[in-house]
Amino acid sequence: MSKPSPSRAPLALALLALLASVVPFLGLTGIVPIILLRRQAQRSSWWSRATFVASAFAVAIGLFWCVVYVEAPRPIVRAESPFVSSVDGQGVTVEGSFVSGALYPWAERHDVLRAAHLGAAADAHVLRIDGVAGETFLVDSASLLVAEHEPSVEIIPTTTQTLVGIRDGDAVVASPLVSTDSALGGEPTRTWRLSFPGFSRSVSARAVLVITARTTAFAEDAFARYLGTMGQSMEPFMASVTKETCSDACRQEVWDDETERLGIPLVVQPEHGARQLVAPVGSRGMRRFGVVLDVPESTTAPLPLVVQLKATPGFWEIESVALAPTSEEVTADVIPPSSARLLRADSEQDVRDLVIESDRTRAAIHEHESLELRFPSRAPSSRMQSTFISLRGHYRVPVGGRRFLNLPAIAAHRARLTSLPRFAATLPRVDEQAK
Repeated sequence: MSKPSPSRAPLALALLALLASVVPFLGLTGIVPIILLRRQAQRSSWWSRATFVASAFAVAIGLFWCVVYVEAPRPIVRAESPFVSSVDGQGVTVEGSFVSGALYPWAERHDVLRAAHLGAAADAHVLRIDGVAGETFLVDSASLLVAEHEPSVEIIPTTTQTLVGIRDGDAVVASPLVSTDSALGGEPTRTWRLSFPGFSRSVSARAVLVITARTTAFAEDAFARYLGTMGQSMEPFMASVTKETCSDACRQEVWDDETERLGIPLVVQPEHGARQLVAPVGSRGMRRFGVVLDVPESTTAPLPLVVQLKATPGFWEIESVALAPTSEEVTADVIPPSSARLLRADSEQDVRDLVIESDRTRAAIHEHESLELRFPSRAPSSRMQSTFISLRGHYRVPVGGRRFLNLPAIAAHRARLTSLPRFAATLPRVDEQAK
């Protein structure tokens, strides 16, 4: 009597266990096909050897996940943006955050913010960038921009890091600022619909939307927690995802795609015209910036210019929005630092050559370190002067959570099965946590 043909079910089970092993612990099911294989009378065929190899790999990966989960997860640290302060004889005053969201070299970007508190200390203007616990700030270039103008003109930095001027009384303020929350395409979205009557090309071919706002600490905390679900190895993974040789256009494309996927930017959508993405501006104080819009042609009487702002609920705090006609870009004098010192507890280092121009040689600021930048004072002028801080750089934050990479979490994010806005909707707000 012939022996029954052995079943190849163990091979199928072994392959399933190997595929499922990317999910924590499921690889341990590879033990089952090994047990079934041992019960088979024939164990020397190619498929029995393949069953054993696939099962062994699945079990090994399952044991790897056991090691990962035995160790306590790394604490989640809020991904706070770098910030710059002015120093004078009266003390230190925070001017604001910069390059918010520019994590790792591929996201490095340029930022311009107003130096509202910059005074003179010993015939020099002094700025300081302090390190934050656990983070590393990398400054590629630093300078001051000084624009001379009439007293009736306000100079505004734009989202394209240029300067524009608006005259007093020309701005139309949107009031009241009313928002509505919805779930556009399944994503939690907060929308402000703004209407500005009387704008046409007869007034100006361009207008600037002047926004006073900030990114919230809740957004920084939610982002850090969301990264933590993907594992600690997201830190080196994100640092290498795009090569440093990537062109500026390539960087911008990657930046726009990834930040929009995360729901971090403020989206500016005119009723007629292309939408624009506003990068996060950080949580250290309100930032006043402009978004330049093209005014649509109208052959009839001027119509209201309608603009929508969209953001993830709780990620942006908007204080005011106004619209004004604008002229061409304002030119400014660029003042490089006369000295740049990296200050440590027991030493200091001259790093002026690293930050004097944008050449991808960077000064690294770690915890308990400070970068002191000194600029020569300008001679008094008969015209009004506005001063701005121009910085380019990026920063690195430690990713909390479990060790290594959580591949299913990463795959779910890339496939849009999960998202930061939906994840953030499950978290208590920072102001609620304080209660």
